Amino acid sequence: MNKMMIKTRISKLTLQEQNWINRLLTTELSKGEFTARQAVYALSETPLASGAMPKMLPNNVKLNTVMRKSEQFEIISGATSITGKANVWRVKKND
Repeated sequence: MNKMMIKTRISKLTLQEQNWINRLLTTELSKGEFTARQAVYALSETPLASGAMPKMLPNNVKLNTVMRKSEQFEIISGATSITGKANVWRVKKND
């Protein structure tokens, strides 16, 4: 049997992932510290450029992976979320 293998991009962002990052950077959330769950909620509440609401949204685990791949975000070491288990993120500062 010939199985189709889906190739994933481990090191590069896909176009959809880059769109999520760009939209996330336009939200108020990007000015402070946030978790992936908060970021998914912000993406769901932010309309697209056309004014429509987004249909394709990542879950918090996928968005954690996307933010790790992106060079625009960093994990805050030593910070804990309310549950104590989630990564806390912030936008990297340009020095």
